[in-house]
Amino acid sequence: MRALICASGSHGDVLPFIALGKALQERNCEVFIYTHRYFKQRIESEGLNCIGVGDSTDEYQQLLSDPKLTDSHQGTKILAKVLTANLAQDWQALRRYILPGQTVAIGSTLSLLPRLLKETDGVFCVTTHLAPVLLRCRRRLPRFGTSPIWPLLPRPAPQVLWYMLDRLVFDPAFAPKLNDLLSDLGLPPAKRVLGDWLHNVDMILAMFPDWLANPQPPWDTPLSLAGFPNGSLQQGTYNNLPRDIRLFLEQGTAPVVFTPGTATRCSGDFFLASIQACQSNGYRGILVDAHGEAPTDLPSGMISSGYVPFPNLLPHAAALVHHGGIGTFSTALTAGIPQLIRPMAYDQFDNSAHAQRLGVGLELLPRHYSGKSAAEAIDALLGSTSRVERCREIAQRAREDDGAVNAAERIIAAVGGDLTAAPGVSKR
Repeated sequence: MRALICASGSHGDVLPFIALGKALQERNCEVFIYTHRYFKQRIESEGLNCIGVGDSTDEYQQLLSDPKLTDSHQGTKILAKVLTANLAQDWQALRRYILPGQTVAIGSTLSLLPRLLKETDGVFCVTTHLAPVLLRCRRRLPRFGTSPIWPLLPRPAPQVLWYMLDRLVFDPAFAPKLNDLLSDLGLPPAKRVLGDWLHNVDMILAMFPDWLANPQPPWDTPLSLAGFPNGSLQQGTYNNLPRDIRLFLEQGTAPVVFTPGTATRCSGDFFLASIQACQSNGYRGILVDAHGEAPTDLPSGMISSGYVPFPNLLPHAAALVHHGGIGTFSTALTAGIPQLIRPMAYDQFDNSAHAQRLGVGLELLPRHYSGKSAAEAIDALLGSTSRVERCREIAQRAREDDGAVNAAERIIAAVGGDLTAAPGVSKR
């Protein structure tokens, strides 16, 4: 059997699908990951096939430079424009990798291609979500922003809210190019693209555990909650850490790690405030700076680094200050350290709400984030024995399952039968 995995987004969105791809490959499935060529080297270093799209890695970096990406509404329009710009060509390219009767197509939240392949070629299709906010629970209203009205809205509000978001935000962004292609193919138009259309598939896969959220979405498609896809990566060793980070960890107490997220640029103010916070309360700190925006002249007890594998770093940290992306959030949960979350857009507000409900984190909005406020919040995090103990309890639960392995096995079971890798690459 062949698996075509389409993963859209940043590191935090793509890495879980690399873990899923490895788990499928270990179970005799031939795996191809279709994503931006920026991730091609990383994917191939894990022994997986990558179908890279996009003109260059610079294109990916230029996209991240747009400050509008940190605004949920404007960012959604930008992402939709990028993801649907060459939809017809991408669909044709991916069809070449289909083995008739032996292919499963797996898509992340914003990946329309697997659903298209189901429509046109009848492949077994799985829509995958990494965060609870995306499953449109009938009873729980997700937290989309900072407004205090969210918890006060009545029970029918979730359905009304999603309907308005589909009509005013998602469909205007995603439907035009998609429906142009469907029309050319003689197929009916898609309505509520990220809602009903995307979930009219064979399986919906949630890559988080039921104790984080146990949604009851409004679709009839079977839902499987597999758990976080980072269980096999949580070794807590120095593996793959840069040498300067290893030396820094060995020279003193456990540091606080600061990151604005790999998909966020224009973070100079965040790093300056974080430096001030460490100076104020005497904590050692690591600035994870994927885009070279942190100051080069750092005070004693601080270090900056580019990309660092969090599964290896966070078990050696005292706390994590971050943006609230689901990948970073779940890795910190598994590492068992308290979190200070600075949400900006998308699922980050809802993930922060879950962190606070679980008792493992606090929140500071970007407009309130300063050296003084961050220092006070970090003191509150590390000074609370009950919160530190709660982090350990949650970590034990998070380590119980490997979501990537669970997801792979459930996909195989849903398809039915043992999967046997097909030799070579068949292109139609």
